[in-house]
Amino acid sequence: MELLKRVADKTIGEKYELPDLVFDFFGDMDGKGAYVKEHYIRMADQYKTIDMRYDAFDWQNGVGWFGLLEANKKLRDERYWDFIRAWTDAHLERGLPPQSINSTAPMFAVLQLCRHTGDHRYRAVCEYAAQYCMAQAARADQGTLEHSVNSDRSKLASQIWADTAFMAGIFLAEWGRFTGNDMYCMEALRQIRLHYHYLTDPKTGLMYHAYNCQLRHHMSGVRWGRANGWGVVSSVEILQRVPDYAEGRAQVMENLQRHADALKQYQDASGSWHTVLDHPETYLETTVACAVYYGVKKALAAGYIHGDYRDMLSRAEQYIKAHAAPDGEALGTSAGTPVMASVEEYGRIPCAMSYYGQGLMLMALSQMEE
Repeated sequence: MELLKRVADKTIGEKYELPDLVFDFFGDMDGKGAYVKEHYIRMADQYKTIDMRYDAFDWQNGVGWFGLLEANKKLRDERYWDFIRAWTDAHLERGLPPQSINSTAPMFAVLQLCRHTGDHRYRAVCEYAAQYCMAQAARADQGTLEHSVNSDRSKLASQIWADTAFMAGIFLAEWGRFTGNDMYCMEALRQIRLHYHYLTDPKTGLMYHAYNCQLRHHMSGVRWGRANGWGVVSSVEILQRVPDYAEGRAQVMENLQRHADALKQYQDASGSWHTVLDHPETYLETTVACAVYYGVKKALAAGYIHGDYRDMLSRAEQYIKAHAAPDGEALGTSAGTPVMASVEEYGRIPCAMSYYGQGLMLMALSQMEE
């Protein structure tokens, strides 16, 4: 509990505002639709604060608050609710950004705030986000949600990213459960099935970072670690929220079982995974360990998967605990990562403190024995 509290306190204790960004995150693109960001990779100083932007309403915050809420199921500290409420109210007062997949991620926390406070202002913005996902968000092949961001979206046309399953899929399932409307739950379940369909590498059993439906390939073809973490966590969280009778549940559990078995084979002796899972020359990365630990631990407890994962989980747990700094910072977490052009470029993404790094560590720690 002490370690969990330390990481949670660090998460709400760091606030940065950077209204004038000096680069376009989704600027240059190579012929395969992957991003070549030489200047982006070199911006180590920016990374110290860029993914801890309190002033943003974006996916970084959404993942951070998701983890904070998971931690607070054990900590039961009203300060964390106060933090999320103050952040949400400030954004509602000044106006939310145009809806996108990434700006849907914080809506999960906003919906929990509605439950916690009974304030139906929060319900209204969540309803708008849910309707956006169902009726307005751009779709790729078979109705798979295109990944969209808060900046220029045209460059991501027809792209399916593993990130989307977490950023929008979990919220849709939660909204369906909250409203009693199974339509949203069914769509969330369909989306996780489609993401596994397009992103699973049949040779390794791992997930690719992305797929381009126009170009018909996996762009740089990289099996990025955190993308695989999004897949595992999203599968479990969506399964927990959809009805038992929902068509497709069995397929999602089968996909999750195969994925967990594949990840087991690529775990490093240290207990974590490399930022490119099948390339041991790339660095070991903490958010992969956190996401896989959290997802597999919950999947086993719920009976979604079966097998002996004790050694894998034990080693991952020790790695995660060792990478929580004394002040509560999650260490060794790769910074924001678009679809890079090569394995080598993924390996050059620096590590830095981030709301999503903090959130994923909180998720993992919340599943550990006290």
